Amino acid sequence: MTTLTMSPELTNRHNIAVKGKSMMTLEGLETQVANKQDMVRTGKHMVSGKYHAWMVVADGHGVGTIINAFKSADWNVIMESDNTMALIYKLIGSLNTDCDGATLSVVKITPLGIKSWWIGDSQIRIFNNHKLLWKSANHNSRNEKEMKRIRESGIKTEASWTLSVIDRECLGMKRSHYIHHVIDGRVEKLAMTRVLGHNNGAHPFVESHFIPFNKCGNDAWKVVVASDGLWDMVGECDGGFVASERATAATLTELALKRWLKEWIYVDPTNKLPITVIKRDPTIIREKIQGCGDDIGVAVWSDVV
Repeated sequence: MTTLTMSPELTNRHNIAVKGKSMMTLEGLETQVANKQDMVRTGKHMVSGKYHAWMVVADGHGVGTIINAFKSADWNVIMESDNTMALIYKLIGSLNTDCDGATLSVVKITPLGIKSWWIGDSQIRIFNNHKLLWKSANHNSRNEKEMKRIRESGIKTEASWTLSVIDRECLGMKRSHYIHHVIDGRVEKLAMTRVLGHNNGAHPFVESHFIPFNKCGNDAWKVVVASDGLWDMVGECDGGFVASERATAATLTELALKRWLKEWIYVDPTNKLPITVIKRDPTIIREKIQGCGDDIGVAVWSDVV
């Protein structure tokens, strides 16, 4: 049975009054479908009389050591610090992370712009005037720069497949790879090229990016941070919706949850027929995704009201 769980910090929508804007919104949801290892935290605070907002999304795997420590952490203290990532690494360094890891995406919104840090595949997407401006590059086998590093390091890989939403009815598969990280003399097979934990044996280094706000201050901005439980169920056909005001933490979570549980038309990777032809086939069989789906963690900040 699917269990829905909202993180206490996120059940309330933060309405932030800002001069020149009627308000900003900050919200998010955790929906625990499978392993109960997604975490979302959001918050806001004042610095020199100006609002700062922040979002954190993590997706754990393994025995749960890191994700449980994250869930217990005081994120207000961590995110209000000027040394946020140092505090996070200090927390992880105090743990036994044998056979345990987590993705992490951290975003700070300040009067100057949007600062992002990430590791793994909990992607950050930033929209400007209802169009995608930037998204974090997932640390997985579809990242050519990462795979070049993996090959040059002599790390072995194993061919696999990942889900790919073609449209609202059809689901396909894309070629991917598992990475055979050698950690403490043994191989740990992960879908990611780098990740936190695993006794620091899986290249645990975050990347970062900063986007400054336009000085005229009239642009509309939106940030969506989510675990792969959302992004695996979002396709190119959904780009307009994700960028729109209708895509809140709640509606995005609802979209992903319904798609994890619905019946799909599976399109074979070798298929050469147009999708419209496949849909008209009277013998086509719709099937559910094997397993119980994935946990979904979503945080959304917007100054569009």
